[in-house]
Formats: sequence, structure tokens, C-alpha cells
Amino acid sequence: MAAVLEARNILKTYSGRVAVEARKLCFHEGEVVAVCGPNGSGKSTLLRILALLDYPDQGEMVFRGRRLSSHGDWFNAGEA
Repeated sequence: MAAVLEARNILKTYSGRVAVEARKLCFHEGEVVAVCGPNGSGKSTLLRILALLDYPDQGEMVFRGRRLSSHGDWFNAGEA
């Protein structure tokens, strides 16, 4: 089964400090996922990227097989 959302080689930094670094995350339809970690570990930043509310500094997001490569793609990902 193909993933609905994939995050590949995601990197997000703030003031030179790594907030999120993820090699590959795949999410499938109907799947329930929990994000756990201590304060300041990047949970909210990761969720903002996965919700397509923020951009990673590096990497790519793939939504339903479509690579989101520009700001227009990013915010129009849900449109058919």
C-alpha cells in the first residue's frame, strides 16, 4: 500500500540549531501515530511540517505520490 504522506531527508534548523532531522517517515491512510519526546525535541516543528504548515530547510514531502516542490504545490496539496 502506498503512503499518503512521506517525508524524506527532512531538516529544519533555527539559528543554526537542528530542530528536526528525519531520514524517512511514511504515513498510511487510517494509521494512528504518536509523537513523543522531551520539551524542545522538535515535536511541534515536525507536526507543523507534516501538516504542510511550515517548510523544511531541506528534504521533500510527497503527498499521494506527488512531490511538493514549490510554495504553490505545498499549499495546494489537498486539491484534486
